[in-house]
Amino acid sequence: MANQSVHPLARPRHISAKGKRVFLFIHGYTGSPSDFNGLGPFLHKRFKATVKIPRLLGHGTQVQDLNSFTYSDFYNQLTKEIKKELKAKKEVILIGYSYGALLALALAARFPVKGVIAISASYKLKFPLSMVGPLRHVKQYWKKHLNAAKRERRKNSFYYKYMNANIVTLLKEARRDLHLHLNKVHCPVLILNARHERVASYKGALQLEKAIPSPIKKTVLVDCKNHDLLYSEAMEEAYAIIDEFITENSLFA
Repeated sequence: MANQSVHPLARPRHISAKGKRVFLFIHGYTGSPSDFNGLGPFLHKRFKATVKIPRLLGHGTQVQDLNSFTYSDFYNQLTKEIKKELKAKKEVILIGYSYGALLALALAARFPVKGVIAISASYKLKFPLSMVGPLRHVKQYWKKHLNAAKRERRKNSFYYKYMNANIVTLLKEARRDLHLHLNKVHCPVLILNARHERVASYKGALQLEKAIPSPIKKTVLVDCKNHDLLYSEAMEEAYAIIDEFITENSLFA
């Protein structure tokens, strides 16, 4: 990794609470712990739970620093985090955003978590991002198209202005892993996607739900065009949907 310090807005976030309840968040690729906006503090207050949002390896400096990291690197990093919580007898709910949603489901297939909230899961990309794969040997970094409104909403968060083409390989590895292990996810799962977003097709969310054997599972497609649901006009609706799912299914009994 380049010799750079991590941007202040990309640092891990930790809000402590008494008791056994823990929300473990997993941010997206080329994102940061700030991907979740105010969801962490909201859930901390609502459920009196500890909130932990680690920074994925390589993130928080410059996009080139992500070049060497693999799916296994991120998965192993998060495995250490969840093992630490379970060893301490904590009750863990995983919340993943975008690529992080796939990692959350992979972890839920192997560890006894109380539930998973998968937000904007990048299981099936839409055009033109679906073309990054065939062209990645020609162009490694792809500029993200963020209009003025999106930049304004994201002004207090850290994210890269470019997508690293390595996302293609990372998604293939994640999908391969989920194809083998998704049938072991038996905890409650909420999949929350924007129906009209331009990054990930909502059809991928429906495919994930179909493959998950859990008796408690739900997919909600919000009428929104923004992949960044938690930085969109649908933010409060997303908070309410997550709150309702956790409460109605008694994820923290």
